[in-house]
Amino acid sequence: MGTSLPELFTSVSAARKGNADIAIGNIVGSNIFNILFVVGTSALITPVAFESKFIVDSIVAVAAGALLWIFSFRGRSLNRVEGGLLLLGYLGYFIYYCKSKSLGKWREMDGISRTLFKVARLFHCNAGKAV
Repeated sequence: MGTSLPELFTSVSAARKGNADIAIGNIVGSNIFNILFVVGTSALITPVAFESKFIVDSIVAVAAGALLWIFSFRGRSLNRVEGGLLLLGYLGYFIYYCKSKSLGKWREMDGISRTLFKVARLFHCNAGKAV
């Protein structure tokens, strides 16, 4: 989330000024760069293992891209309902992420560590809600 906040502010600012092409281009361009250039460069340096735990993330990424494509070509613009659906999709993913990370770590901890983990998880998972 931290690296996406500048993109969020750029896209919201552009959309408010009527520059929707910048708003969408900023996000889509950034994702294309990260997937193709960053992952490609990393794989040139050392093999990048694809672990089974990335399957859900990959499915969410493909589904989000497909939804964006469907929404944008269906009416040639994203409306508030479609934007709300995208945000709900992110919220669902974020809740899944917080719960799945918590459960795996929870099983490995003793009592004191579990208490500290609860506090850390509370701050981490609630940080996204503040945005």
